[in-house]
Parts: sequence; C-alpha cells; structure tokens
Amino acid sequence: RNNNNNNNINNATTAEEWSSVAVGPTTMMYSAQSSVFAIRLRPSGTDGKYTIHELPRLHTTTVTCVAMSESSGGAVSVRRGVSGGYDAVVRVWDLDEMTQVREFRGHTERIWSVAMHPQCRRVASGSNDNTCRVWEMENDMFKQRNRRVGTVCTVLSGHTNTVMCIDFDRTRPDQVLYTGSYDKTVRVWDYTTGECLHVLDHSDGAGIVFAVLSLDNGLLVTGTRNGFVSVWNPATGVRLNRVHAHRSDVKSIVQLDADTIATSGVDGTIRQIRLPLFPVDAKHSEHWLQVDNVQPAAARPADACIVC
Repeated sequence: RNNNNNNNINNATTAEEWSSVAVGPTTMMYSAQSSVFAIRLRPSGTDGKYTIHELPRLHTTTVTCVAMSESSGGAVSVRRGVSGGYDAVVRVWDLDEMTQVREFRGHTERIWSVAMHPQCRRVASGSNDNTCRVWEMENDMFKQRNRRVGTVCTVLSGHTNTVMCIDFDRTRPDQVLYTGSYDKTVRVWDYTTGECLHVLDHSDGAGIVFAVLSLDNGLLVTGTRNGFVSVWNPATGVRLNRVHAHRSDVKSIVQLDADTIATSGVDGTIRQIRLPLFPVDAKHSEHWLQVDNVQPAAARPADACIVC
C-alpha cells in the first residue's frame, strides 16, 4: 500500500499509489489502480502457466482494499471476494465465475478496508466517514443472480477517524468484529447489536492502527504506524504484550500456524514472530514475543512472497 506517512489519509490521491492483495487456499486477488484481478493458485493448462483474470471494471476510480474467503461447508465450495475504494462502493465477486454478485452502497466517503466473513455470510467495510458497515448476504444469494444491490445490516459508529482495518473474530464470526483506526484505537464490537465491547488504546507510542488479525485461539494481534505488534485478549481488553517489530508502519499480519505470525512493514521487511501460547485468561504481560527471520528488502530473493 501507499507509503505516505502524512496524518491525513486523504493526502494519497494518485491511482498508482495503491494496491492490495488477498490470498486464499486456491485463489489470490489483487488490485491495481481501478482494476481487480484474480489468479487460480494452480496452473490452468499443461504448460504450467497461470491465468490472470481481470474482473469486470466496475469501480470508477482507485481500489484500495480487497479481501476473500473460501467456504467449503455443505456440498458446494464457495469462493468469494470483496473490494472497495475511492468510489465508496463495496463490490462482492464470485471468484468461480469471475463476476460481480453484489454491490453495497451507503458509505459517504472513501473505503479503506474490507473483510469477508469466513463462511461468506457477511461483508464488513471501513471508511473515511469513520464508520464500519456490516452488510448481510442472504444464504441463497448465489442463486439470486439478478438481485445485485444489497442492504446494510449494521452501522458501527464510534471511531473519530478513518477505519483502516477490519477482521471478523475467528471463534465468534457471527457476533464479534474488530476495527482499527487512524484515531489510534481498536474497537471490539458485538455487531449483532452494534455495541462496542472494548476500546483498545494504542496512543502510548504505538500510534495509528493499520492491521488487525484475529487468531485461531481467540486472541487478537494489531500492527501500528510506529512498528509495534501487540497481542491482546479481546474478551477483557487487556494487552498481553507487544514488540517493536518494524522500523515504520506495520501494514499486514497473517497467521502461519498455531504459534507463529508473519508481519510486513513499510521498512521493506517481512518478520516472523513466534507467539507464546497465552492462556485466554492471562491478565498481564509475562511473556515476551520472539522475532526472527528478518529479511531486509535489498536481500529478498526475486521469488519471495510479500504479504500485503
């Protein structure tokens, strides 16, 4: 994403500055300017080559964020993607047919973050209008191809600046959602009621929140402007620990296995962080995070994978 370190996210104006990537078990999405692309993570023919599919160019200007989910529940496997950007429209994509199946309108300013429910039931989006919106996708939505425009489920208001990142809780995806903001907080929401359960303050040196990740064990990891990665117990609102992992903005976090995450930063490095297996009822910081596998940008091999 854009490396602009100004305090106003609206200072990023050129289409060339923004891109986003989302990777699933079998498919990858990415954006470039106003276009969204999908790639099957397997060769499309006997020659071993991969096919890049450009989705219909329906966004009218820069796409800032993409997300996806692959649900294998039931008899049919479902691959869905979501994108948002400067045009304030959330678009949902069928990544099997490479077509749009939903569009959601309601934000009044640019969209900077999107997330997809693990079973493709809902989409969440965050915007310059300081809100997160959770959009409902009917269970039979994939049969109703002619019904393209969805309705808002819940508007989550409370942030005082742009909502930069969103994630559904891994253990309670039908109830709990996390949002991180330019206002230096993460909010824990019960999005079924619109209630904010906890406000996780990052103003003590960590700064603007650019990344949130719900872990399989119920804990939460956040990444911030000043290079800090923090682990929280979202049920209590308590920070368990943090580490200064990057020299500048932490832009993304992914879980590699039960006790390992990877982070990427504007400093050009990807860092692997080993997490102690915190008990869910941990009340204070007794464990240190261990950071290793630091790889400077200049030393990256040409085929290295960068998580964006």
